[in-house]
Amino acid sequence: MAAGRRLGMPLLFVLVPAIVAWEFLTTRPQPSVLGSDFRGTLWNAAGALLEGRSPYPTLGSAAVESGNPAVYPPFAMLVVAPLRLLGWHTALALWLVVLVAAAVAGLHLLGVRDWRLYPIVLVSIPVMQGVLYSNITLLLLFGVGIAWRYRERPRISGLAIGVIVAAKLFLWPLGVWLLLTRRFRSAFAAACWAVGLVIVPWAAIGFDGLRDYPRLLGEVSDYYGPRSMSLLALGDHIGLSEQPARALPLVGGIVVLA
Repeated sequence: MAAGRRLGMPLLFVLVPAIVAWEFLTTRPQPSVLGSDFRGTLWNAAGALLEGRSPYPTLGSAAVESGNPAVYPPFAMLVVAPLRLLGWHTALALWLVVLVAAAVAGLHLLGVRDWRLYPIVLVSIPVMQGVLYSNITLLLLFGVGIAWRYRERPRISGLAIGVIVAAKLFLWPLGVWLLLTRRFRSAFAAACWAVGLVIVPWAAIGFDGLRDYPRLLGEVSDYYGPRSMSLLALGDHIGLSEQPARALPLVGGIVVLA
């Protein structure tokens, strides 16, 4: 019986996740999907910046509704820019390694110590899609892990939250969390870092696209929202009108917070 348990644990928590991961990857059109978010939102955008062109699509154009348009602030693109020296395939391989390492490190920073949870998380849909499409989501998890692990150290937590907010603006509620937990020094540091990392890189490209950036995010949200795996898409699928469907994510967030 004990021998069976010793054999069964590795099979359950290592072999089964490996099979699930293999099945997930081999049933997808890998050549066109693998790294598609990285290519569209970061790789091509970084190349445009290096060539002195705007990385953002024209409002109302087909580019907003095709492929993976650049929607991140310039800070994220500039971070990726050095990878352009490596060539596409080498850069993508390195990026994938970084994403997986970020997921593992993020779990560790958040206090996960049971090794059996790691393979389970790594083959979960959010992580597998994050790796397959190669967007920056898993790097944001790493940043959140740093902010949580060092939440009593304002310089570190403030820097971590400032960086991830500058990379993807929707994480700004982490600043509210700092305020509500009376971590005022951390909140001030996070605000300074976020504003600086958004404004300075944008100033370096002459604030190109800044004025229309909110409208760009709106257009991208309007097009991709109902086509994503989200509460908004669920509301659209079950036939809710636009406003109730858009309210679903807000209601869901309030319920989770409560």
